[in-house]
Amino acid sequence: SLEYRAQYSREGRHLLLTSDLGHFCMMDWKRKSLVFETQLSDPIRSGAFLHQRFIGLAQSANCFIYDFEGQEVHDLVNLPEPLWLEYLPWHYLMVSVSKYGKPSTPSFWRIHL
Repeated sequence: SLEYRAQYSREGRHLLLTSDLGHFCMMDWKRKSLVFETQLSDPIRSGAFLHQRFIGLAQSANCFIYDFEGQEVHDLVNLPEPLWLEYLPWHYLMVSVSKYGKPSTPSFWRIHL
């Protein structure tokens, strides 16, 4: 069955839609326009807005970081089989829960904002 999940950005302007068939897109909710749309080969289990310019996706094998153009920026290989993602904005910390039930935080990675 096709299931979509919706996530709003903190300021409420952008909407992230992810599906279990690998489709994800981001909309500018205020302007009612599509920012980008991408189809992946892996199912997407969870998605989260990271800071103001990035999106984290929990896919079947690893977590991936995408920019606001839908381009992959980083692959977090040390987070195997993630099921759920959450971003803690006051701590600049992304947390995931894996298939094995243990919460983890990724190694530090740097992207110049």
